[in-house]
Order: sequence, then structure tokens, then C-alpha cells
Amino acid sequence: MRLRSRIFIVAIVCLVACSDLGDPYVYKTDCDRSTGGMNFGNVALGHFSDRALIIGNSGNVNLEGHVTLSDSQFTVISGSGSFSIPPDGSIRVVMRYAPLDTGLDRAVADLGTGCPPVDLTGAALPPLEGPQCVLDPASLAFGNIKSMQTAERFFEVRNVGLIDFNVDVQLIDDGPFEITAGGGFATLDPGDTVRVTVKFAPTSPGSYNTRVQIGSTCDTLAVTAVATSPFTVSYATQIQPIYNNRCISCHSLNGNGGLDLRASVSHANTINVLSPVYGAIRVIPGDPDNSLLYGKITGNPEFGGLMPPTGGILNAVQRQLFRTWILEGAQNN
Repeated sequence: MRLRSRIFIVAIVCLVACSDLGDPYVYKTDCDRSTGGMNFGNVALGHFSDRALIIGNSGNVNLEGHVTLSDSQFTVISGSGSFSIPPDGSIRVVMRYAPLDTGLDRAVADLGTGCPPVDLTGAALPPLEGPQCVLDPASLAFGNIKSMQTAERFFEVRNVGLIDFNVDVQLIDDGPFEITAGGGFATLDPGDTVRVTVKFAPTSPGSYNTRVQIGSTCDTLAVTAVATSPFTVSYATQIQPIYNNRCISCHSLNGNGGLDLRASVSHANTINVLSPVYGAIRVIPGDPDNSLLYGKITGNPEFGGLMPPTGGILNAVQRQLFRTWILEGAQNN
């Protein structure tokens, strides 16, 4: 009897510990909103008010959703459309209230099945007396732009008042900025809008800023931008280390094929230099497919044996670094 009891206990333990009873881990999303209601305040006709909503996910699987608004006087200007928030992640959704008629307005922001909706309210007031200038957006930020490339951003100057006013749109400090449309003098009647386009064309890396002067009725508009390096591959920090680790054991002073790849001379010994052994240019800036060096590391039979001959070929990331570096002009950067 005692033996039978022991067998029964062992069977129960195995059933609990060893059998496949399914995954006990519960997968779920948990939507966290920064607020359940957003009041945009009192807004005169022709003006607008922006508010931000933070949507977070404190669950353990991605939170899927889609932001839709029930009234066209409320719009999403940032973070619109479908979203997927990972566990412990969040997104920022900026909504705008731009009333079309006076009175109290209400709307609902539907965030999808995983989140409760958010109530939106705002009160529209009659137009303000006198000239009223609105800049939308209130500033321009180009973000990061590669030097030697160009980018354009625009803003609008609106007359939301009851009388006309004059504008004279000019850059206070030009630098790498230029107004390509909407500049100069204009008269804005009530309800009129001028769209102004600003171009940023940096020639060297750095942080840049300027201001746009619009007229006595309007505020000046700040413009900021950052120009980054036009190159994605650095010769000194990405190409030369490969030479150091894989090549200079054979290609140093008096090296094979007359090629010296030590740091002090490697660039000068490869760029537009004819190989006496193969009769081909070692590196042709902008043309990796006809560069001897690239052909050697990728196994092009036109350029003889694959290099390096020992220790395995260069991996795909290293070969792509060489290709990109050559396409970017094979700079000594």
C-alpha cells in the first residue's frame, strides 16, 4: 500500500512538471495614455491650438493601433496613421484644433482596439480685431542634411484678422539658406495666405541657423539645420584598420607587387596608381568595379587570385565598406 502511494505521488509530480500543459506565460498589451481628455482652450477663428498625447505600452507584446479623429476641425499633424508600440515603448501624437465656426466643439480620438478613446474639446471665438498674422509652423527645423546636398522646407504666413497688412519676407542672415518661393513684398487681405519655401544647401559640415523677417505685424521665424559629413565611410577609421589587420603582413615596405599599405603611404599608393603587375589602376575613385583592389577582394578573375590569400576572405560588411568608400570618391578622410 505504501509503495502504491509513492507511485501515485511520482505520477502526479511528473504530470505537473513534465507534461506539456501549454505556455503559462500570458501575452498581453496594456495601453497607457498621458490623458483621457484634451482641452485645446479658446481659439479665435483663423488660429489653431496644438496638444500632444503620449501613448505607451506597459504590456509584453506589441501594441497595434491607428489614430482617427471624428471631426475635421481636429487633425493629427504628427504621429498619424497606424502605429506599433513595442513593450515599454511609447509614441507622441500631436493634434491640432483649427475651428471653422464659432462655438464649442467636441470630438473623439479613436486609438484602435487596444486603447480607450480620448475626448477632445475646444471653444472657437470670433476673429480678433485688427491685423492678425499666424506663422505655420512657428519655426523651421531642417534636421540633419548631408553637406553638398540640398533640402527645402516651407512655412505659411496667414492673415486671420479683419484688416489687411503688408509683408516683406527676407532672410536676415543668408549663409547656406535661400528663399526660393514666397519671398519679397506682398499685401495680405483677410483670409490670404503666402507660402514661403526656404532651401538649405550646405557646403561643409556644421550647425547653421538664420531668421526670416516677415514684417512688423508678424514675428520673425527661426530656421535651424545641421550639415553632416557627405561621406559614410572613413578611410582612417574603417579602411586602414582592415589593411593593418589583413594586408600589411605582405604589403608593407618592399611588399608584394610593390604595394605598401602602411598607414602613412597606403592612400597615395593606391588612388589612381597603376599596378606594375596587373596593368590596372589599383583604385579608381567612383568606380569600384574597375578598381584592381576591389576586384582582388571580391574574386574578380580578371584581376588574378582572391586576396587576402590566408586567414579567409574579407566578410560581406568589409567588402561593402570598400565599395562604398570607392563610390564616395575614395577620400583620404
